[in-house]
Amino acid sequence: MEKLLSLCEHEQLHLTGAIQPHGVLIYANAAGVITHCSANVESLVGVAPKALLGQPLQAVFGEVVMPINGDNRCVYTERAWEFNGYLDFCINMSDSGDYSIEIYPHFASDNKNNKEVQLCEMPQHEYQITQQRNELLEEVAKMTGFKRIMYYQFVENNDGEVVAEFCHSSVDGSYLKLRFPASDIPQIARDLYIKNPWRMIPDAAADAIAVLSFEQAAPDLTYCDLRSVSPMHKIYLANMGVHASLSFPVVVNGNLIALVACHDNKRNIVPYAMLEACRSLVSRFSMSLSAYTAYQRMCLVDGLNSRFKPIQLLLQRNGSLVDSWQELAPWILQELNVSGVVVIHDNKILRHGLTLEDSALSIVEQEFINSSELIWSKDCLSRQLSSFVLKDPLINQP
Repeated sequence: MEKLLSLCEHEQLHLTGAIQPHGVLIYANAAGVITHCSANVESLVGVAPKALLGQPLQAVFGEVVMPINGDNRCVYTERAWEFNGYLDFCINMSDSGDYSIEIYPHFASDNKNNKEVQLCEMPQHEYQITQQRNELLEEVAKMTGFKRIMYYQFVENNDGEVVAEFCHSSVDGSYLKLRFPASDIPQIARDLYIKNPWRMIPDAAADAIAVLSFEQAAPDLTYCDLRSVSPMHKIYLANMGVHASLSFPVVVNGNLIALVACHDNKRNIVPYAMLEACRSLVSRFSMSLSAYTAYQRMCLVDGLNSRFKPIQLLLQRNGSLVDSWQELAPWILQELNVSGVVVIHDNKILRHGLTLEDSALSIVEQEFINSSELIWSKDCLSRQLSSFVLKDPLINQP
């Protein structure tokens, strides 16, 4: 099992050399020359792969697809194409300056009647965030047609927990409050979520389409939603009875906080315009969550300032920590709800309550220095520190 998890963690998801079949891919280098294309490209573009490779991008598409100007991602929907009616184009620039052009059949979508999730400018209470989150899941379900929508939140140890869920009446069972190990979504996949607005898998059972090239190196598909599905993820989805999957990242301050994860037991392709509309909803919720987090942090800081003000005044009045210790130590015990406290300050040891004697304190201090951690915590020193074998390491200092 450990070997399998390690393979998942180190799988190069961006270098699969293949795409999903619901669109086609054209890949160009920084000079605008087409270096790769998917084997199915003729089905939408009307030009065979061999005729595309080596051609300038603008020579093939002209003004239909304009170059990126100051943005790493551009979307052009409902562009007229003489061979195949209207197409949707998504152009992404890789970190190396290469271009991936994803092309999809254009499907009309009507999201005019979809209400906007009502977001407060500055939510101040948890119930407001909970309400917005539930409305978001319900609205995504209406817009995408997916049967199960989950809010998969990342918690401590990078585990994931389903903290909210919206299901169609035809769906059996619930994932609500289920917790999944960190290995459920490897770090490499989480990094891709941060860099992309969504991840859509319309048909997990579909065969991948090869990406062709005169070059041996596989193209970097980091910013390409068409990239093929990992074989391990296919098995994972099949075991859950999931045929189609769609996920939107909830990113706050550059950190992946959660996923809006959509599952369906049948094939489901969401029109590109509808994906953009869902992305907008999720982004607005992320902004609301960020505002709420900032407000809570501000309240915490204000509360701590008020709480520690008497101590600040005490230290100012007495002029030093040593002179303030008799008054300060009981306050620390009460605030932290502990039995004893030791402070090492200017090579002086200040004690109050039940504390470690010098030799035991020296062992703990050295362990803390070696750990390089800002906060060092142990539940049982005698069990967790091999060197902590003193017979009676405690003293009581009034």
